[in-house]
Amino acid sequence: MRLIQTLSMASMLMFVASSTFASDIAITGGKVITMGKGGTLENATVLIKDGKITKVGVGISVPNGYEIIDANGKWVTPGFMGASTSLGLNEGPSWAGVDDSDASKAEVGASLDVTWALNPAQSPFAINRIEGITRAATNIVKSKTLFSGQGAVISLGDDGKVYKSKVYMNLAVDEEASRLLSGRSSVWHSVITAFDEAEKHIEALKKKAEDDMKPKTDQDDCEKSQEEEEKPNPDRDALELVVKGELILVVSASRKAYLLNVIRLGEKYPNLKIVISGGQEAWMVADKLAQANIGVIVHPIDNLPQSFDMLGATQQNAGRLEKAGVKVAIVGNGDANVRLAVQNAGNAVANGMSWQGAMASLTTVPAEMFGISDSYGTLEAGKDADVVVWDGDPLELMTSPDAVIISGENIPLVSRQTKLRDRYKDITRSPAYVK
Repeated sequence: MRLIQTLSMASMLMFVASSTFASDIAITGGKVITMGKGGTLENATVLIKDGKITKVGVGISVPNGYEIIDANGKWVTPGFMGASTSLGLNEGPSWAGVDDSDASKAEVGASLDVTWALNPAQSPFAINRIEGITRAATNIVKSKTLFSGQGAVISLGDDGKVYKSKVYMNLAVDEEASRLLSGRSSVWHSVITAFDEAEKHIEALKKKAEDDMKPKTDQDDCEKSQEEEEKPNPDRDALELVVKGELILVVSASRKAYLLNVIRLGEKYPNLKIVISGGQEAWMVADKLAQANIGVIVHPIDNLPQSFDMLGATQQNAGRLEKAGVKVAIVGNGDANVRLAVQNAGNAVANGMSWQGAMASLTTVPAEMFGISDSYGTLEAGKDADVVVWDGDPLELMTSPDAVIISGENIPLVSRQTKLRDRYKDITRSPAYVK
């Protein structure tokens, strides 16, 4: 009995230690970029209570008991979102450990659920969040099939909360996919066959449900007993959600010809909700993408033809897409180095994108792409309190956060990198120092 009580107490302490508790916070005197209907507010206040934004405006009085963050002379924005990452799945490029973003030996692809592999204790969480990244869409990168599982939207807070699971499906139709299936035609044939099978199964299930509602005869019961039991097919079941528009389809494609094929795919299956990832030649078909309401996740400083799929790569890609009316989200460098999305957005502005568009590419656009705009992306009453206080324009290279708030929790600006910096910046106090 005593052992059971001890274990129960230990479990309770572990729960308390792993939980985060939101504070009542007032951010005062800052230049608030709401990214919403409020626009930009000078000398404004943001009130946060129970993990939510309660008020944003000028001349707001601060209730008693609030923790005050003085943002005088500083900029206040929504937390930024990584639109294409593998956060929580690997520590970064290394020979050591297991890369959970690679499922290339799994027998299934589309049905993989990324949430089972997430580890919020990995060092890239803190490294990215102290530079303004508070949420991320994270996913498996490789599988044995063209479809690499179902991605999720996660928090970069200490608890690594999954805000929304099974949000989107990854589909690769790029050069790597062609190698996997020995040819471009094989890629598109496999995609269309998979979607056709999913549609047929949806219709079969619908017909079966209708038949089950009808009165049965003895002959019907006999025929039903003779039917073979359907074998489980988890990948097909997952693709049914894509075909019905319940899962977003994120398609990795770069070349103009394949981007046009993606548009054709959307016309063939009208319920698909499509987002393109990569899109180095997307500017060539920007008007068509805008008309089809297909957003693009880009790395805006791609300007070298790293493969024949991206001969038309240009740093003006993001700006041209924006001008055509395409929703653009901007990514960082690599799956875990998400923080450089902010620097990349600044470079996009230098190459023709508007400042407001670049800010949207880190906030409102990814929120809309991944279906969380009701709770995230703007500084408005009722939204989740993911807020960053910057020491200047966040898109300027030398700017950095002075405060990062995730779900109402004021996060310490500490990561493994800052600890190593502090440990060794004074060489005379370093454990490695030898007189």
